[in-house]
Amino acid sequence: MSQDLINEEEVDDFRPLTPEQANAWRSKFPQESVWHLLKIQCWAGGFVVLVAFLVQEALKFTGLGLSTLYGVSTVVVPAAICARGLSSRFGGASLAASVAKFFVWEFAKVALVVSMLILAPKVLGEDLSWPALIVGLVFTFKSFWAFVVWQQFVPTKSA
Repeated sequence: MSQDLINEEEVDDFRPLTPEQANAWRSKFPQESVWHLLKIQCWAGGFVVLVAFLVQEALKFTGLGLSTLYGVSTVVVPAAICARGLSSRFGGASLAASVAKFFVWEFAKVALVVSMLILAPKVLGEDLSWPALIVGLVFTFKSFWAFVVWQQFVPTKSA
């Protein structure tokens, strides 16, 4: 019984933020853009592709650079398509439509990744190196988490 009274009191004490308070909160807790995260994945992928091409030249292997580039593309291209689809205004009228839109675009992203992996032997042919492709894929994908951890140590901008 007393718990119900406490919850009602908390609800009664709720006051919406003023526009100035809302702006102050937004500046204290900035929201990262999906495109910014995708850009970081592109930079990380570019780095691993550069390293793969350097190793390829040093060790006289073939296909390391192209396979790594294909692995990076397997992460970046579907993520960009999904981000574009999720950022569109179509289908965002209600909560149910937004959830449905999320699941549709996530399914499309996963389907595209699987399709690209299945087509890798046809696209790359003799230049296919599965270990290099997986290294490019995993390194690019995990760069997202490195960014999340990095944000914990970087002080937020305050106005």
